[in-house]
Amino acid sequence: APIAHQGAQTFKKHHLSSLGDTMYNHSYIDCQVPEPENYRQAFSEWVDRAAKYLSTCLRHKDYNIDPNIVPNQNGLRELAHLAARAHKENLDFLDLVAASKHATECFELLSKDYPFTGKKEYLENLTKISKLYVDYYSSGKVAYKSNILRQIDKLKDEIQKQIQQPKESDLAKKAKEILQSTSAPECQLDYSLFPSEIREYIEYKSTFSKAPSIFILSSLLVSLSAIFKNSFYMPKGAYFSDLWANIWICNIAASGSFKSSAMELGNEIAMQIQREVEEKIKPLKQQLKELAQDREVDKEILAQIREEIYKQERKMTLLPNRNTPEAMISRLARQEGGAFFLDELAAWIEAKSKNYLKDFKGLLVEMYDNRRIDEETRTYGRIICERPYVSICGVSTLRWLESVITSDDVESGFLARFLIFYPHQERIVPGALPEYQDYDFTVNNRIRDIINYVHEKTETESEPKKMYVSPSAKKFFEKFHGELYKLFDLFPEEHHHLLEPFIKRWSPSTLKLAMLFQPFIDPDVNLISLEAIVAAAELVEHAVKSTLHLLQSTLGESEFQRNCRRILQLIAKRGGQAQRRQIIASKLLPGGTKEYDEVLEALIESGQITLTDTGKKLDWIYSLT
Repeated sequence: APIAHQGAQTFKKHHLSSLGDTMYNHSYIDCQVPEPENYRQAFSEWVDRAAKYLSTCLRHKDYNIDPNIVPNQNGLRELAHLAARAHKENLDFLDLVAASKHATECFELLSKDYPFTGKKEYLENLTKISKLYVDYYSSGKVAYKSNILRQIDKLKDEIQKQIQQPKESDLAKKAKEILQSTSAPECQLDYSLFPSEIREYIEYKSTFSKAPSIFILSSLLVSLSAIFKNSFYMPKGAYFSDLWANIWICNIAASGSFKSSAMELGNEIAMQIQREVEEKIKPLKQQLKELAQDREVDKEILAQIREEIYKQERKMTLLPNRNTPEAMISRLARQEGGAFFLDELAAWIEAKSKNYLKDFKGLLVEMYDNRRIDEETRTYGRIICERPYVSICGVSTLRWLESVITSDDVESGFLARFLIFYPHQERIVPGALPEYQDYDFTVNNRIRDIINYVHEKTETESEPKKMYVSPSAKKFFEKFHGELYKLFDLFPEEHHHLLEPFIKRWSPSTLKLAMLFQPFIDPDVNLISLEAIVAAAELVEHAVKSTLHLLQSTLGESEFQRNCRRILQLIAKRGGQAQRRQIIASKLLPGGTKEYDEVLEALIESGQITLTDTGKKLDWIYSLT
């Protein structure tokens, strides 16, 4: 009993308390064990190794073993009886320990050769084999040993048949697991933490859209970033460098998920301001055109009109999506900043990259970091943009994003500059017509009032407002920052290079968002409040969950890994089995039959699928294990 108790404590240490309790209870009832030190040491070492192995299996993503099955169904509680058996049958306990070690090695080997999914019959057969090996090593009769080996071979054949002919319910379960592994994580924003003007805006606009509310919120925040523009910033000293409130957001959505309408609901105010400014500029440009034709006009009058046009252009909020990168820089230099709203982010990046001789993603990074741009162009001559200010709200399907974003983009930090939101989305059938309701602009006007107040104060000041973190906000932010860096512990060390660029930028993104929230809490102060930081952290935490999910499932994959995942998902979508002709006809892989063969062979070798030869090659069946 003391030996079994020690083993039980070891199991508990490795997170297998139920197994530990079972070991203790059974051995306490059945065992009367002597306590020589070598017995205790040998048993303790064996239990420790077994516990570590089992604990690894239970937590490993490839094994779906129900912890409640382990103590009762797989017979490993019999390990606690080894000491009793040695005592009662006058056998050498250390010989039994050696036999058990061999049984464990067999169990581990079989787990690799015949991957199991926690099904009761697999566990029972593997347990029977383990027990037979114990009997084999503890018996001295040759004939009896031969009979044991025959029983073992028979059980192995039975396991192989179970693997080759999986039950339909098990295939469906595995298929569901694979499809869920890349579906969006379940997480809800606590909107009560946001300023009332923003919360009420999102609640009201969400009644006009079936899209996730985070899509409307992200569009609104990018709009506010473009509207406030250079009104405030955190100076060097308060942060490691000047930190402006421009933000990039990427929403990942399935095709037909109402993403465009949600973005329009979020950027209504920015669009309204843009139109107002354009209406003011239009007559000024017409007047300038007419006066320029008069040779006797006073040049000072022309200069005044041009200055008024430039003044109005600096109030513009939107940047045009469809122009060349050179024209974009020229517009940015005049406008001093703005936002892109892109319903196909990945397609926009791809198109711009083709039309720009230099590194377009590199150019975007310079804009995000507010670095001075000095560009010599053929059309516009030399363009200097002292402090570019660019915000982006983009939407993309996961497949599009995968096709454009490379692993270098992840490691270099280009993708990490985006706050990525991948909300859970239910498949919704839209109504034939909307339910009619009057459209109320009250929520828009409340936000416009704050914007106008901030702009009025900014116009009376010679420089942008310098923002600092209040003591209470600082204490919360430092703790939040520390929690972000603890995320490294969740990832294997070989994946840290993918995670690091994101972790480094989530903290400054929190401060950027807090600066945007602060005017709605108290626009007169230059301190970022605790309420603003808490609201920002709530939003960033949502982005963290989405990003970690994508890093573990899709982003950062090599092209070959991505192809393997696509074929696995294809088989899963077909219920867990697919014929070779169906896989090749899917046209998921561009490299033809050879590439399909390489991927299928890799999936078979890794134990993720099995092949059933049904005769004709195109009729071969590939099944999830």
